[in-house]
Amino acid sequence: MFSFNTCVSEGCTHLAVTGSPHCLAHTEQSEGIVASVTKQISSGQPVGSVILTGTQFEDEDFSNSRLYACSLSRNIFINCNFSSSFLQLTYFVFSRFINCTFEGLTVKYAVFAGSEFEQCTFEGSDIYHTNFLGIGARDVNFNDSDLYYSCFTQAQLDNVSFQDCNLKKVDFYETKRSNVSFKYSNYEEAVFSRD
Repeated sequence: MFSFNTCVSEGCTHLAVTGSPHCLAHTEQSEGIVASVTKQISSGQPVGSVILTGTQFEDEDFSNSRLYACSLSRNIFINCNFSSSFLQLTYFVFSRFINCTFEGLTVKYAVFAGSEFEQCTFEGSDIYHTNFLGIGARDVNFNDSDLYYSCFTQAQLDNVSFQDCNLKKVDFYETKRSNVSFKYSNYEEAVFSRD
């Protein structure tokens, strides 16, 4: 698991980034740290316990990445490719994903709570026990995916497709849905109310 060391700058409560006693805003080597973490994630080698928050990634190829117990929360990802990657216990809390590809992804126990997704695809992915609590999703494709026991509670879903998905025990409680498709999926095994 990643460390919970906070930034040593006076009054700062943010987590220190990997390779520094400071958070990204207070470190003098921010560009070098971002470049180093980007290289690690892009390598396809297993990466564990990395912390990097508060930055933007654009046009990065993170396909085939292997992330274990990392915190990549509060970041912006634009035109990034995570296809065929493996994420376990990795945090992307309050992040933003624009035009990103997650096809063929395998995810276990990840957290995307409070994140925003625009024009993204998770097609053909295995996403187990993953937290999408309170996300905003517009023009997102989960088709042909296994979402077993994942949570979308209080999510805002607009033009989102869950066609031909395993939705067993997926929690959609208090979601706001507009133009959402569950065609060919076992939506009757999902949770939509707390009766």
